[in-house]
Amino acid sequence: MAVEIQMDYLQGPIEGDESQGSIQRFTHTGLAQGITKKDFAAVMQVLDSPNAPQYGDVLTSGVKTYPNLVVLDRHVKILGPNNFSKGIITVTYGKRSLLDNLQVVNIESRMNSETTIQSGTGQIIVGSSVFNNSHPLFPGVTITQAIPVQVDRPLTTLTITGKVPTDYPLSFLVKDWQAHINAAPWAGEEAGQWLVTRVAVEEKDIGKSPKEWRVTFEIQHRIGGWALVGYPRDPLGFIASDISVVTSSWYPQGDFGRLLLLGY
Repeated sequence: MAVEIQMDYLQGPIEGDESQGSIQRFTHTGLAQGITKKDFAAVMQVLDSPNAPQYGDVLTSGVKTYPNLVVLDRHVKILGPNNFSKGIITVTYGKRSLLDNLQVVNIESRMNSETTIQSGTGQIIVGSSVFNNSHPLFPGVTITQAIPVQVDRPLTTLTITGKVPTDYPLSFLVKDWQAHINAAPWAGEEAGQWLVTRVAVEEKDIGKSPKEWRVTFEIQHRIGGWALVGYPRDPLGFIASDISVVTSSWYPQGDFGRLLLLGY
């Protein structure tokens, strides 16, 4: 039989903190009855009761709910040694943004230097040079070729931190995420333009089954995508002005839509 929880028990404190017109924290005390276990097991029996407010539950008072306030902390005190069947549970509600299982997203953009023979519109950048008349192979010849140039392009990094349930995080991350590009349009950009460049994992709750891990993904956006690009050269090392740029897809594709489910 589950432990009964009476949250309108008034022996303990009911406290609230407000800042700039917004409730920040709220503490509520309840009476737990029907405890059948002893010692630490008694505390866990209260916390595990389906009648007890659970981590992340929204604060409800009467008929009104406060969606921005959720359970953050719980404290249990058993009334023994003379009465182990009862205890006090103190529940602290706080701002939803403090939940550690919410998805956190950060965006950073910087300029990245790279070499290309294509303009911003995808056209080949062409230049001409004239060999002098004493050149042993091409006296007086004008050579038109593609010209490699150094450009600075924006490189945007999207960082997503969330919760991942899995017993084998290394296999999961290497197989499904590391060095993968988006298979379909994602985050407002076309397929192939986002690349997972870094994954960091730390324990969240390894007592659960499956275990829970807090995972941070760094995903970089590159204008034009992440296909490998090559420029064929003739035997003398020139890049012909009428070449077709050779591209090759090297990175495996992933379903980036799954990232939006982290932490929920």
